[in-house]
Amino acid sequence: MLKMSRVESFKRARRYRAKCIMTLVLFFTLVFAGVCLSDYSVNMIMKNQSKIEIIKLEKKDDSYIMVDFMNLKLYLNTLYVKEDIERLKAGIQSFLGK
Repeated sequence: MLKMSRVESFKRARRYRAKCIMTLVLFFTLVFAGVCLSDYSVNMIMKNQSKIEIIKLEKKDDSYIMVDFMNLKLYLNTLYVKEDIERLKAGIQSFLGK
């Protein structure tokens, strides 16, 4: 069995890594395209809308945001987030001495 030179082995490793990365990119592209296509066709059949709505954000009230991910609804109360941001701003200003 012949020994490979360092240059040859690194070239082979670089090609293998490039093939693996391209395979992963192709895989995730196909999965994403399949999910989008199925969501589009389900929306067309069920709602008669030609939209892709995998993730949908909708403001319900002044303090609620509805996140709809593949028909799983999550309601976020933004009052707590606003209070936390104000506390964080006050903490940073007191730390900086302003």
